[in-house]
Amino acid sequence: MRKILCWIFLSVGLGALDIYESVEIVLQKSDKIKEQKAILEKLKSELGAYRGDYYPKIDLSYKSAYLAPSNSTGSKVALGMSLNLFNGLKDQNTIKMQEKYIQSQEEEMRRVQEEMKYLTKKLYVQILLTKGLLEISKESAHLLELQLKQAQQFYRQGIWAKNNVLSVEVSLASAKLEINSNTTQLNYLLSALESILEMPINLQEMKDLPLNQEEMDYDRLSLLIFEYKPEYKAMQRRKDALLYEISSLKSTYYPKIDLGISGDYNFGGRYYGESQLFIGLGVSLNLFNGLKDSYKIQAKQHELMALESKIAAFKRDTLTELKKAIGEFDLAKDQYLLSIKANQNAQENYRIVSNRYKQKLETSSDLLDAELMLKNAKANLLKSQYAIWESSFYVEYLLGGNKGYFLGF
Repeated sequence: MRKILCWIFLSVGLGALDIYESVEIVLQKSDKIKEQKAILEKLKSELGAYRGDYYPKIDLSYKSAYLAPSNSTGSKVALGMSLNLFNGLKDQNTIKMQEKYIQSQEEEMRRVQEEMKYLTKKLYVQILLTKGLLEISKESAHLLELQLKQAQQFYRQGIWAKNNVLSVEVSLASAKLEINSNTTQLNYLLSALESILEMPINLQEMKDLPLNQEEMDYDRLSLLIFEYKPEYKAMQRRKDALLYEISSLKSTYYPKIDLGISGDYNFGGRYYGESQLFIGLGVSLNLFNGLKDSYKIQAKQHELMALESKIAAFKRDTLTELKKAIGEFDLAKDQYLLSIKANQNAQENYRIVSNRYKQKLETSSDLLDAELMLKNAKANLLKSQYAIWESSFYVEYLLGGNKGYFLGF
């Protein structure tokens, strides 16, 4: 892993950056993930403290005294050990409860990791899209500048009226505003990605994505999704923990049995009397405490019922979201295929209208319409291409990062 990370940072330092390298960097640097790791370590430390109840408690003490009237002195060393023999299985249930909370936190940490992976990939795709839209806007403005020169020439020659020049100037101004808008959006997206990567990005060195050719089947994915989705597994582990916590609370209905062994050794005088050894077995049972234990158990049982309802609602919402995401993925693929043909037609149409315009067979309005059609066709093709990837990454997020396993690649 260390070699891989070194290679990633080296390649980024040289300027090259692809989407998967970005994800690896975020997973290493994200403060949100570090926070979840710290919470996990806290729970593990608490588990160690709970396990300590299985071990005996040993105390050592030393006392020394002097009584002035009788000039008596004495010293005492005492050693005591106590061990719980039975407390209604509270220790066992508490440990199992904590183990389930640890498992839940592990899934929560994985959820945050998948969330950061999706955020990074989404930003990366949006940057590539906005970069492409900016290039299309610049190409459109360049075509309009050429058209404006021709319109001005035709106007000076008295071939067309001035309104042809004015209409081109208006379209050119709109194109420049679009360039400014895309530039602002691109700078914002770059800043957002640089923020989570904690490093500068060279836009020109960002690697593009190939055409996405995945196929997704909702029926198959819906049967497998909850085996791997971290949010669902985290809630299931919390449910298990609550069951153990309820069992732990019920331990107060049982007697508590403790073994105690202690002894002291007196020396240096008779102030403390004779040395002695004590062995005792203590049994205690709570008979009534104002129904406090009963209400605690009821509170946890209601919490369990609420969590079960939350899990059921989560499953329904997740399946609905998965169906919607796969629908958007399939729609983007269909739009891409249609956009390819539309782009080809728009290019051919612009070529024909442009040639006829030069021959004074078409007006500026006709050419502006053809240019706008070409710009929109290019933009739609680009949007649908990256919409496929964005939808694919969202489905991957819904599947808990296991899209490759589900789709068989």
